[in-house]
Amino acid sequence: VTPGASQGMGFSYAYESYFAVAVEVTVVDDAIQVHRATGVVDCGQVIHPDLVSAQLEGGIIFGQGAGLLNEITVKDGQVQQSNFFDFPMPLMRDAPAIHIEQIESSEAPGGIGELSVGPTAPAIANAVYQATGKRLRSLPLRPSEANAG
Repeated sequence: VTPGASQGMGFSYAYESYFAVAVEVTVVDDAIQVHRATGVVDCGQVIHPDLVSAQLEGGIIFGQGAGLLNEITVKDGQVQQSNFFDFPMPLMRDAPAIHIEQIESSEAPGGIGELSVGPTAPAIANAVYQATGKRLRSLPLRPSEANAG
């Protein structure tokens, strides 16, 4: 456990698969850092375990980017972002330690495509609430822009 960290959870069901993620987050001077993410997936019978883990790990990082970095702004009717140089994505240094547990099952295989993307930002928001008492209800997550409670 990271000293001073708070935890949050998120959950998704899609493609006949279930996924839950718990994240460990610190908030310092309005900066949110995700230190660890642990996911559990029940996607039926697993055909290729490494592929399942890789897909879910990538989705967590993509969801982290959506939750903390990605923002589209409009000025004078024009979108301000035009490519990756002004639309930040998570870098390797931003990636948390990630662990994926796969539940053994004899059910038909389910999908894992974007299964971990959706619950990641809510899990981070829940951890920020635990750390600050502020509910963040818009993306990107910014503690300074939230109302308490």
